[in-house]
Amino acid sequence: MHKNKTYRAIINDKLKIFLFTFLIVGVQSLSQNFQTVRGQVTDKDTDSPLPGASVVLVQNGESIGVGTDEDGKFIFEKIPVGRQTFKVSFIGYKDAWLRDIEIVSGKQTVLNVQLIPDVYSMGTVEVKGTRRKSETVNEMISLSARTFSVEETSKYAGSWGDPARMAANFAGVTALSDKRNDIVVRGNSPLGVLWRMDGMEIPNPNHFSVAGSSGGAISMINNNLLSNSDFLSGAFPAEYGNATSAVFDLKMRQGNNEKFEFLGQAGVNGFEFGAEGPFKKGGASFLINYRYSTLTALEKIGITIIDAELDFQDLSFKLNFPVKKGNLSLFGIGGMSKANEFAEKDSVNWITRDDRLSSVSGAKMGVTGLTFSKMLSEKTNLRINIGYSANNPYFSKDSLGHDYQRFELTKLAMNEIKKSASIQINSKLNQKNKIRTGIIFRNIAVDNDAWYKIFSPEEKKITYSTVKGNLNLAEAFIQWKWYFSPSMTLNTGIHDQFLTLNNSNSIEPRASVTWNITPVHSLNLGVGMHSQMQPTAIYFSEFTDEAGNILYRNKNLDFTKSTHYIISYDHQISENIRFKSEIYLQKLYDIPLGTQNPYYSLINFGYDDDIFSHEIFVNKGKGENYGVEFTFERFFHKNYYYLITTSLYNSTFTDSYNYKRETRYNCNYAWNVLAGKEIKLSENNLLGFSATVVNIGGQRYTPIDIEESAGAGRTVYIDSLPFSEKYPDFFKIDIRIRFRNNNKKFSQEIALEMANILNKKNIENQYFDFETRQIKYYYLLGRIPVAFYRIEF
Repeated sequence: MHKNKTYRAIINDKLKIFLFTFLIVGVQSLSQNFQTVRGQVTDKDTDSPLPGASVVLVQNGESIGVGTDEDGKFIFEKIPVGRQTFKVSFIGYKDAWLRDIEIVSGKQTVLNVQLIPDVYSMGTVEVKGTRRKSETVNEMISLSARTFSVEETSKYAGSWGDPARMAANFAGVTALSDKRNDIVVRGNSPLGVLWRMDGMEIPNPNHFSVAGSSGGAISMINNNLLSNSDFLSGAFPAEYGNATSAVFDLKMRQGNNEKFEFLGQAGVNGFEFGAEGPFKKGGASFLINYRYSTLTALEKIGITIIDAELDFQDLSFKLNFPVKKGNLSLFGIGGMSKANEFAEKDSVNWITRDDRLSSVSGAKMGVTGLTFSKMLSEKTNLRINIGYSANNPYFSKDSLGHDYQRFELTKLAMNEIKKSASIQINSKLNQKNKIRTGIIFRNIAVDNDAWYKIFSPEEKKITYSTVKGNLNLAEAFIQWKWYFSPSMTLNTGIHDQFLTLNNSNSIEPRASVTWNITPVHSLNLGVGMHSQMQPTAIYFSEFTDEAGNILYRNKNLDFTKSTHYIISYDHQISENIRFKSEIYLQKLYDIPLGTQNPYYSLINFGYDDDIFSHEIFVNKGKGENYGVEFTFERFFHKNYYYLITTSLYNSTFTDSYNYKRETRYNCNYAWNVLAGKEIKLSENNLLGFSATVVNIGGQRYTPIDIEESAGAGRTVYIDSLPFSEKYPDFFKIDIRIRFRNNNKKFSQEIALEMANILNKKNIENQYFDFETRQIKYYYLLGRIPVAFYRIEF
């Protein structure tokens, strides 16, 4: 249970006091304040600029319009702060409405609008910007996806500026723990989640991650740097590979290329400072943000909130250089996290074995990506990505002897270095046909140091993996989007991936059809095959034969595979209200099954499991997920919004005895309700309220064998009954209140949030207590007040 203790130390019961209170509300100006709004209008299919497009500010029944220049750019001077609506139109394209955009005094608003060609000239069809969530940033996506904005990651109570925590409000998505941001999508293990930034796969972008996981305690992704991004939950288009569960397709915005702007922020995610501006006005720009652990900063000034030593920091940046008919950009994300837990130094206070233990855990991650894009012709563009990343999650544990001598017990350190290159070409053959094709090559270097020690009958070091290995993953895809009638669109393609380590290959056809039954009713059908390589720690698990030779018995494991079938119905009930329902079936196969423990399937891997093991796997496992999801949403309008989601599902796997069992993540149902309201206090100030209610069916667990545990001196589970029991439902309510103040030279925001306001005791895990000889529980977070302050100037 070492990991649970580490992460429980991050935010525990002692955080029932405020982490800090930052109540600065600058001098309020009496007159109306203004800001500049500018941007660019482009063709969504080709990214080419649209000169002569009309951009209109619609305000109180009046309209103020401007036209775009030869580069598709436009500018409005002195737009009043507050919520504003814009309409963008161009001949031969569908109109785009960007409604209720929040204009603040401390930062220019930059709107990059992509117009969709009106293929059959059906007249005006409103595309409501972030309002129509069915319109994704990636135009090749047809279903099981949602666009999210920076504002959503901030305004949803309980999101804490974290894209993964925000996504847990969507239909089909549940959270494993409120201490971490690992997510379960449609009953799949978090192992199947893919993270991308600006078109490039990135390592787990979270602090306090563990080897093999896709989440962590705190996100390294700084939401202040994001642009609108996509979240996909199934039947991905052909360009997305090496994922079976979900995809975060994130976009980092460009820095302001007209003026310098700065940001200061403090909250649960740390103290941070950001800056952006032009290298040359109207040309190249930079964007940078640094964040440092709130808890560590408070420790340095003598304020101690928890017993463990915690430290994390991260840096994100983007440099952007326009070139002739193209663009060159460089992004980077780097972070370090570390948690120390110390043994009790006085042996008089040693009650259990755990009192003697100390541990160090954390992670180091860095990624950088260079992107070059260029218009090869009016209808074709080229995109080249070159990337480099390093990921090093680690954990070590030792114990004090009776003479206070330190004994090393365990070390689990994974180090992966990835080098990648990709080429993508987008071609608009004509108004009705678009093709996207590309290749991706990724080299992965592995340097693990994972082992443990036993001390009876003699001290011996048992190695999990100390290998320095190397492998390559190559991917290729082609997608075709065809508007074959005024109401129907076909999106089809094929993806192929090949692993050089063992010559595993997977050819994956994918297709979806969209039928716009009426302007407000649509039906989508989708099917796709998907696959994912195993964690490198599995491939390079070391085994020693009788002659002392080192063997890699998992080296020839094939990909885990999954076929998705989806039917989606979307009804735009009114301009601001939408209903959506999806029915899905997922058939999983070639899942690694244990041979030593025939009940162990990698489909059930979680963040509290060790990816390093001596289990020998075979690709004989199967799984099945099916369910139905409902989304009822009012987009922000007239100062309020709400989102109601319900998911009913079943998730099972087949063990080595061909017996169908519940997966760890088969919670069966989940529902979320979130809502928000804004009150305009004056021309320059507003007050906002939001609340989130979450109910998730209880997590599955394997029961403890009490008699065996008492005899063994440790917690022993009944392996033959995997995930046969279920905890009570997870339930919590989060509330948030924020105040926004727009001064002439700067804007600021203060927010107070109460997580789990009812102080519900949700079970995280169980263990055997050796003193009482009873089963006891670890609990998730109780009631926690959180404060937040941001200033922009």
